[in-house]
Formats: sequence, C-alpha cells, structure tokens
Amino acid sequence: MAKRSRSVVVVAQSAKEIDGCRRGSRSRHAWAARATITVLKPVKRIALIAAVVTELMSPVRGASAQIACVPAAADGGGGIACFHLTDTGNVMTDAGNVTPDVSISGSNTTLTTGTLRSVWVDSAGNYYASRDGTDAFLWFAAGANGNVAPSSTITGSNLTSGHPYRIITDASGNIWAVSYTRGTVAEYAPCASGTCNTAPSVVISGSNTQLNEPDAIAFDTAGDLWVATIGSNALIEFTAAQLVSGGNVAPAGNTISGDATDLNFPYDMAIDSAGNIYVANYLGNSVTVYDVGHQSGNVTPKQNIAGVATLLSSPVGVAVDSASNIYVAQPGNLLSFASGTTGNVAPITNITGASALVDCGVGRMGITQPKQESIRAVRQIHAVVIRSVMQQRIMAGG
Repeated sequence: MAKRSRSVVVVAQSAKEIDGCRRGSRSRHAWAARATITVLKPVKRIALIAAVVTELMSPVRGASAQIACVPAAADGGGGIACFHLTDTGNVMTDAGNVTPDVSISGSNTTLTTGTLRSVWVDSAGNYYASRDGTDAFLWFAAGANGNVAPSSTITGSNLTSGHPYRIITDASGNIWAVSYTRGTVAEYAPCASGTCNTAPSVVISGSNTQLNEPDAIAFDTAGDLWVATIGSNALIEFTAAQLVSGGNVAPAGNTISGDATDLNFPYDMAIDSAGNIYVANYLGNSVTVYDVGHQSGNVTPKQNIAGVATLLSSPVGVAVDSASNIYVAQPGNLLSFASGTTGNVAPITNITGASALVDCGVGRMGITQPKQESIRAVRQIHAVVIRSVMQQRIMAGG
C-alpha cells in the first residue's frame, strides 16, 4: 500500500473539546499542515475501532494494488505467476484461463533447477521463492517480470533448512524458513546480491519445540511466529522474545489443536491485520479461520469454508488481502472468497487453466504484505479509543 496522508483522529464529547483540540499545539500543527482531522463523537467502542481500522488499512485509490502470487508452471517449467487485485482492496476481478499480470519464468530465473515450494511478496513488492531438492532461497526485486535472473540467491552448505517448504520475511526484511524434513524453523539475513552461503542467525529445533513435521509459518501483529505442523495437526506459537535466540525451546505462546479445530493436514497458513489465522487444510478440503480470543486449545473455528460448492480440493496455499478477502491456491485453481465467508459457499472468482497454474499443487502462495506503519497506527488508535471509553465510564460513574 502507498503511504497515506497523515490523519489525526479525535474522540470528542463536546464542542468545547473540539475547540480545545484546535488550540492545542499538536492540533495547530496538524491543521497548518492540512492533515486530515476527523472528529468523532462518542460511539460504541467496537464500531469506532472498526471504522478507523477499515480506513487505515484500505489501499489508496490510484495506488499500486496488492498482488497475489502462486508457484506455477510456464513454458513447461517452474515459475511465479501473479495476479493484481483491485485498487480498493477487493477480491480480484480476473477469472478463467487468464494470463498472469506478472510471470517470472525461464532458464535465467533458476526456478526450474528444483521443486518450487513457496512464494512470498513483501510490503515493498519484492518476490521471494524457496526451492526444494537443490535447496535455495531466491529474491527477485520489485518490478521483476519475465525470464530474469534473481537479484540474489541463498544456497550452500550453511543452509540448514533442508526441503524449505515455506519462506516468509519479517518486518526487518530477514528471511524465515521452515523445514518439514528436519523439523526446524530458521532465520537468515538477506543476501544483498549474487550468491550467498548464509548461515542461519536463529534456529528453533529439538524435542521441546513440538515441531512435528512443520509445514507453514506466519507472523501475527505482535511479531509472534505461528507454525502449522501436519504431524500433530496443530498450530503452535513462538513469542517474539523466543525468536531472538531460538534453540530447543517449548513454544511459549498458544497452541490450537484437537478434533473441534477441524485442522486436517494444515498445509499453509496466513494471518490478517486483525490477528485472525487462516489455514488451508489439504486433507480436509477446507479453509478454517480462528479469530482473536479463540486461538488456544481445542477451539471451534469461527469460519469453516468447506463443501462441494466451494470447489476446494486439496488446497495448498492460503492468503488474505488488506480487506481480509481470502485467496486459496490448489492444483489447477486460484480461488477467492469474500471476507467473512463460511460454509458451503461458491468462490467469487476462479482462475484456472494451463496458462498459469499447472504446478500450483506443489507450493504455497503469497500476497503483498501490509505496511508495518499501518499496523502500528491501528494498534495506537485502538489503545487511544480504549482509554477514551474508560474515561467516559469513569466520568459517568460506570
């Protein structure tokens, strides 16, 4: 998302308070700078937070839209196929056997020298890919398209993430990978250019970690790392503090597991800006969603997209956009569902055909990540609103 003009949100209870805001030093500066000043009278906390979060997190009209990318086959070999979303953050309009907006493929990409396991797109529009067999992490700079060489490659004897089934980046640009066969999660510093034989800076592994055939990873808004394990049909959470040094540590966060969760071979996962967790269940032919406040123990998913009408069949990738619309990759299809979808509901769009998705069945997908400053702004406003509500209750004697 493009950087938005600064917006100041004022929760006011009277015209006197509004006038006071105008006279305040910070408010005077904001008015002089012509920043957007939104004055909101007291409303219910939930409605207020929802309105502000929606405004901050939605893309700016005319700005570069998000893009959804999948491991794909082009010209008979592995590649990255990407489709632009609309500029308002809504579900993509492409459907059918369409040509990708971005197609990174060909001999120069080196994507064909191993099995392409996952793709990732960071907030700056850089593309990443993990290659299995000939283990490697590839980085393609924003704007890459066609038969282009990667900007850098991490590979060699120091790469401990054998069979890297999932690759993502954190807010600092470091690369995180999960190894299904070795039962590890590791962090790597980015390679600026060329080929780097980079050793991991953090490794989480060992009997205490509960990493039983880990298959997917995702960061939540607090910087904690969630891991999906197919060996135990569970989602486990390592806190941000544990990610500093790693080691043979038991996850200090929550664990989601049990029959009620409907987790069934959790092949990929994603987390939206509100902290909701989305899981593609390969054997369950479903996508399950666990909302904040219900992410511990044998919990029932808030949303469960499953049934014949959904067209879900062995889903291998899941992602969400800035409006929490859901995208699911599976062999031969890229499906999209509206935010909040649950039950046996048909997808809104269905991209299919040999033009892009022949190889989609082997790897996980990625979508442009939100800017960290937008996430921080949402947290700050959330805190301000809570304080305001509490002050109103105290003044009212409630």
